[in-house]
Amino acid sequence: HSSATEARRKLLVVDDVQSSRMLIRGVLGKQGFTVLEAADGAEGVAVFERERPDVVLMDVQMPVMDGFEASRRIRELDRDEGTPIIMLTGAEDIQSIERAFEAGATDFITKPFSWPLLTQRIRYAIRSGQLMREVRHNRLREAAAQRIAQLGFWNWQPEADDFAWSAEVAEMLGCPLHSIATLEGFLKLVQNDDRERTRKAFQSAAASNLRVDLELRLSGCNGERVVRLIGERGVEGRDLHTFYGAIQNVTENRRTEALVDYLALHDELTGLANRRLFSQAIRQHLEKFRTEGSGCLLVAWIDLSRFHRHNDALGEAGGDALLAQVAQRLRMLAVDGL
Repeated sequence: HSSATEARRKLLVVDDVQSSRMLIRGVLGKQGFTVLEAADGAEGVAVFERERPDVVLMDVQMPVMDGFEASRRIRELDRDEGTPIIMLTGAEDIQSIERAFEAGATDFITKPFSWPLLTQRIRYAIRSGQLMREVRHNRLREAAAQRIAQLGFWNWQPEADDFAWSAEVAEMLGCPLHSIATLEGFLKLVQNDDRERTRKAFQSAAASNLRVDLELRLSGCNGERVVRLIGERGVEGRDLHTFYGAIQNVTENRRTEALVDYLALHDELTGLANRRLFSQAIRQHLEKFRTEGSGCLLVAWIDLSRFHRHNDALGEAGGDALLAQVAQRLRMLAVDGL
């Protein structure tokens, strides 16, 4: 009994012998397949392009265009979708079988064939083709996610000090991968303030089962980068001697966070510290005085009286420019960053 899923499957039979096509249509039609027909390879290619069947049964020897050329044309149309092509060949025609695979066939069955066997081969081919499409689509989704997240992968063998990086890392860091094939090579990219911390993290991980989890600054050909590096030792077999991890470019995230932090503590127009930063600074100074037991803090108040008159006279844009000029002069006189 055919399932509802199989009833929707389209099967293309390409064979120049009409009686063979009729027989296949009669048998497989009862199995729930929608059977399409073509009398030669050229017609088969045209039907494939128009109908996009789920599986193709292709005879080898045909007029106009043989099965090998038709398979090649179908593969060009199919691209990476992986539609199964099952070649129908003679029992002793080994050479044709080899040519069929070279032309893009995924399976073959010899004539005369067993109908139950043919039916099972078709069902298997459809499942296999569907799995290939799912794998391909998953791979494309993963690649897109990696590009969006600016993510790359690495593994490191401590005993040999051998680093292997995915291709995305070369673009991310702006350096050839062979230059960071060892820990020391990678450390040369790490900025001085982060270098020793990074070295100790990898050395500690190599000496134990500690996880590597670092955020550090790199200096590559693409300028400064802030990256997050995470990794851990494999859990069994040969993997126990290897660390597997990921590296992510978080530069823009950190710049955005820094900008948000800056705007939260500064006036957007003048760039001067706002009330929140002023209050923080006062509290810090008072805490310092309490800790040290002495100190003196002077606080001044500056008011721009009747400033609305300047706005009325100069317009809002002119008033803003005047405020920016005042802020610039105050900044030159600022004490302790206020």
